[in-house]
Amino acid sequence: MIKITEEFFIAIAVSFVSVFTAELGDKTQLFTFLLGTYFHKRKFLLVLSVFFGMGIVTSIGYGVSVLFHQLINTDILQIIGGAIFVILGLFTLGKAIYDKTRLKEVCEITEVEEKTEKRIEKLTNIKNPFLFVGAVSLLFVLMELGDKSQIMVLVLFCTHNWVGVFIGAIAAFLVLNGVGILLAAFVKKACENHPFIIAIIAVFVSIGLGVWMIVSGALVV
Repeated sequence: MIKITEEFFIAIAVSFVSVFTAELGDKTQLFTFLLGTYFHKRKFLLVLSVFFGMGIVTSIGYGVSVLFHQLINTDILQIIGGAIFVILGLFTLGKAIYDKTRLKEVCEITEVEEKTEKRIEKLTNIKNPFLFVGAVSLLFVLMELGDKSQIMVLVLFCTHNWVGVFIGAIAAFLVLNGVGILLAAFVKKACENHPFIIAIIAVFVSIGLGVWMIVSGALVV
């Protein structure tokens, strides 16, 4: 039975905000937008695929976090986790600046579209809805394994209520990618027109959360 506590709701909020900002404008999100435009008659199957695919990725993160819990003290994990968030934030900032100065974001979007078209050619031949959901879910799993959002979720599993983290992460994936599929054209255009601003928002959230985790862990230790 799930124990409803303040920590539970904090875990949901932190997880949702972290994953939402990390995925905003990410390649996986662009992939879901493109799928939404190509498979407009199968949008709800795509949303279901997001749920299953991201559920598998999040579950893998939980499994890895259990191993960390057995090897490292929780307070030390919080400091390490905070440092990882700060590093991810700085990496995102550096990449955003590089992309803006080199205009690389346009190339990346084109690259994602080209790869998506090749994958879509295979998906269009799948008529069975169950096989379609399975194939798209597998694509999401492969795209998200080792991605920054999965790393964030793994860290949060180590330092927060795991049920809350799981619910918050899945909710963020569904809201961002699920709604993105249903409103593909509108959201895709917004992300393409403001990639630097979106990246800066993710940077502030990541670094801010990382510093908070480090300070909290250091006070306990």
